Amino acid sequence: MRKNSAQNDTNSFFASRELCKSLFEHSQEGLFVANAQNTLLEVNQRLCDILGYIRDEMLGLSIRDIVSNEDLADFPLQSDSFQKNHDQPGLCNLRCNRGGSLSAELQIRKLAEDCFLGVVRVVGEQSQIEKQFRESEERFRLLAESSLTGIYLIQDGRFHYTNRAFAHMFGYSVEEVIHDLKMTDLIYLEDRALVLENIRRRVEGEEDSIRYVFRGQHRNGSIIDVEVHGRRIHFDGKPGVIGTLIDITEAKKVEATLRASEERYRALYNENPSMFFTLNTEGIITAVNDFGASQLGYTKEQLLEQPFLSLFHEDDRAAANEGFKNCLQTPGKVYHQQFRKKRQNGSLMWSEEFLRSVKGPAETVQVLVVCQDITKRKQLEESLQISQYIFEQASLGIFLVDGKSQIIDVNEYACRSLGYSKEELCNLSVFDIDPSLSKKQFIELRDESSHLKSTTIETHHRRKNGEIFPVQIFMSPLPYNNEKIRVSFVQDISEREQARIEQEKLENQLKQVQKLEAIGKLAGGIAHDLNNLLTPILGYGELLTLDENIPDEAKDKLAHMNKAATGAKDLVKQLLAFSRKQILEYQSLDINKIIDDFEELIRRTVRENIKISIFKSANIKPALADKGQIEQVLMNLIVNASDAMPNGGKLSIETKMAKLDEVYTATHADVIPGHYVMLVVSDTGVGMDEETISKIFEPFFSTKGDLGTGLGLATVYGIVKQHKGSTWVYSEPGVGTTFKIYLPVATQTVELSKPKQEIQSSTHGTETILLVEDNEAVRTTVYDILKDHGYQVIAVEDGKTALETVATGIDLDMLLTDVVMPDMNGKELYSLISEKHPSIRVLYMSGYTDNIIVDYGMLEDGIHFIQKPFNSLSILQKVRVVLES
Repeated sequence: MRKNSAQNDTNSFFASRELCKSLFEHSQEGLFVANAQNTLLEVNQRLCDILGYIRDEMLGLSIRDIVSNEDLADFPLQSDSFQKNHDQPGLCNLRCNRGGSLSAELQIRKLAEDCFLGVVRVVGEQSQIEKQFRESEERFRLLAESSLTGIYLIQDGRFHYTNRAFAHMFGYSVEEVIHDLKMTDLIYLEDRALVLENIRRRVEGEEDSIRYVFRGQHRNGSIIDVEVHGRRIHFDGKPGVIGTLIDITEAKKVEATLRASEERYRALYNENPSMFFTLNTEGIITAVNDFGASQLGYTKEQLLEQPFLSLFHEDDRAAANEGFKNCLQTPGKVYHQQFRKKRQNGSLMWSEEFLRSVKGPAETVQVLVVCQDITKRKQLEESLQISQYIFEQASLGIFLVDGKSQIIDVNEYACRSLGYSKEELCNLSVFDIDPSLSKKQFIELRDESSHLKSTTIETHHRRKNGEIFPVQIFMSPLPYNNEKIRVSFVQDISEREQARIEQEKLENQLKQVQKLEAIGKLAGGIAHDLNNLLTPILGYGELLTLDENIPDEAKDKLAHMNKAATGAKDLVKQLLAFSRKQILEYQSLDINKIIDDFEELIRRTVRENIKISIFKSANIKPALADKGQIEQVLMNLIVNASDAMPNGGKLSIETKMAKLDEVYTATHADVIPGHYVMLVVSDTGVGMDEETISKIFEPFFSTKGDLGTGLGLATVYGIVKQHKGSTWVYSEPGVGTTFKIYLPVATQTVELSKPKQEIQSSTHGTETILLVEDNEAVRTTVYDILKDHGYQVIAVEDGKTALETVATGIDLDMLLTDVVMPDMNGKELYSLISEKHPSIRVLYMSGYTDNIIVDYGMLEDGIHFIQKPFNSLSILQKVRVVLES
């Protein structure tokens, strides 16, 4: 009877106080009601969830079934001793349904005679949630800066923080809002009192959170409607208000349009912006508010008489139906669930739903459903998860470093990059992984990043295995646990640094090529002028030597002069080789054969204390080359190698095939991809440093002092370049030097044509010759030589005068013309003259070759050419050959 009486008292208590019952059901703490015999008469859903029971399983259990015996005083509930022990919260161990236990606070208070209320709080749950929230909030607070919703922090009557969306909502920048404006400048005059009062109530603790609408003042003078949701916080030890702001100007306009129709349903739905549904026992929708229908993209008429379950995602329907059935079976109990609903357009909406079974008209059972759209909340939760995923999966290292240089957290990429585990890195400081960073530099960077908000540096990191590699670091400050930490994004730039080094190397190569090209042009011009100067010297020198009236003593002096002029001619020839202005005689050349023919000469030339090794590849293909020029290249390299080994050493000559692909040519300026014949000459001599190597191909640069002309390697460079090849050199001081010559493979067989018989015994003639030469000294010399040997010579200085002479109708047998002249070149002049004199012969002369008459280093077919400088015998013999051809 006592148990029944207590039960009746309990029922009477809940029946008379519906509000208390609602609080009991929705409390976030575990609650139970027991009688004096420790029997559980009522429990709420929270306690069932904590211990893993369903409600019916717990009813009828004893308190000692769920509380450890040693934590429960052995007294009846109504005794003074028991009340004294348990009327204040105390720690105890609770027994869970499926085994195990958990620590909780337990408080038991007397409600009525033989009726006691128990309150259970799980120890540490709230603090753990708060800790996780703070860590998540601090780590990802930067998400606020990309939010489309206005976010603000007010303290002491002014803005301490706003995001860009907030400032732009009113037409200002963040800096203007924080530094230049008062808080009231953004509030419409008539609404300022409302806003200030709401802020005061939250700051003073009268209300923790408020959502309301007010009118804002835009920078351009317009009025905007905004919805604000703010809550009270403590920031830096003082109260403040943090909240969000949404521009609802357009929404207010829509609201005004809909207000007339909503008035008919206001009494029923109380103007609540929630989705309301009424279902019958079959789950059919019998009523729905306009808001609920519009949220799902339907009209009310479309939803009425439709199964409520059809609105759910297919995967959620079974669980939603289970909740609906449970609600029907327990009238008055509120069921809470979260499921996905499908809008009419197919999009999904997360819905938080509260179901309760009640009696409707005529005692019919109905299920009332209240729904809230929590899609944004779910998206925020997913965004936080995604942000954490991005942090861990980012393809660059991310470090969180405190103000004392200690590493707080790192992502997985940083661990892999440095070879440490996360635990190991979090026990290190930045000085442990950056060998070049000092404490002074760290403090400067810390202060700089605080001042500038972010900064980028390049430094080096050290892996666990000791390997050091270059990195680029972007650092940005981030408030965290009342201190500013640094977020560092670290990118390994090893490949970029290597590419930069290769680029610099290539640029230096290109500069060297351009320098040699410029020197080559200069050398060609000098050779041209020297040839014009040497031509009269050699010409007149030989004429004087042949003069019988010249004394023998004078002839000896003339011989010395001619010898010196001939030496100068050879020097000019080397300059022409460097500037690639020689005439070449190309043929399909076997480089191995060149070496075979040269071997005896090489062994006679090289000193006995130098060992010679020759390695010839058997699969060498022919190169398209001038034999004499390649012999000169080989001899110059061998002489240089021999001179580099004054105390003896080893000389190696090697041939092989080489393919220079795009990878090679990308790092070697002025090299064309393709197949090449490679000639290698190596020595074990004194070697060269980088500075010397950069100058060895320049004319007149020599490491031999007065013993060298400085033209040997310049000649090699010019000859190889004229053959469309390339030269590569590697050397180290005290180790030796290696030259590699790459000559293009001949794509077709080219045989050297038999030389024409040009040596003539006769040097005299009577023919008429038109001499065209812009250099007066050369013109006079050639005129005198030809005139002295019986020729009729007409000498003019340019092409225009030559054409005027031809126009007089004079008979001409031959045109002797310089190739390069100011107004028109020699070939153009011959072309114009031959139109009226088709049978006229032509002989070109020049101080250096030009592409006017030369193609790829070879004379065009049918061209007669004499190289300046020349002596009288050479020009006389060449003239006879041309006239008799």
